[in-house]
Amino acid sequence: APPIVVGLPGREGQQGAPGTSGEPGLPGPIGESGPVGPPGLQGPVGPPGMKGEPGLQGPSGAKGSQGVQGLQGAKGDGGSEGPAGPKGDQGVKGSQGAKGNTGAQGPMGTNGAAGEKGEKGSAGQNLVGGSIYTRWGRTTCDATGTELVYAG
Repeated sequence: APPIVVGLPGREGQQGAPGTSGEPGLPGPIGESGPVGPPGLQGPVGPPGMKGEPGLQGPSGAKGSQGVQGLQGAKGDGGSEGPAGPKGDQGVKGSQGAKGNTGAQGPMGTNGAAGEKGEKGSAGQNLVGGSIYTRWGRTTCDATGTELVYAG
């Protein structure tokens, strides 16, 4: 706003009417810069920015340590029978087995030719109440008082 100019006092001591404003003055010289003021307060947080382009894939990470062994899985179904394998080599001959049981008695053979008539024997003792027992097929007898009557 232009400066207000007050007129000189009038004759009767009353203040006269204001005068007209003069021409504007010339601009003054530029002053020196003042000292740096204190930092301003932090402004409010701005709106979020737009989503950027995806970045490049990074290098693979270091190999991790071995994990803990997992639980045993459930028993699987029985598979189908596979084809027969090739015939194997003959095994080593085994050792001789134990002696087997005696077999059943075979059929009776045919009678042989009649032998020569023997000499007449000495008179025997007349034992009362005795009996004669002939044990065929043996050459020895453990009983006492026995004699071999036939060999052949």
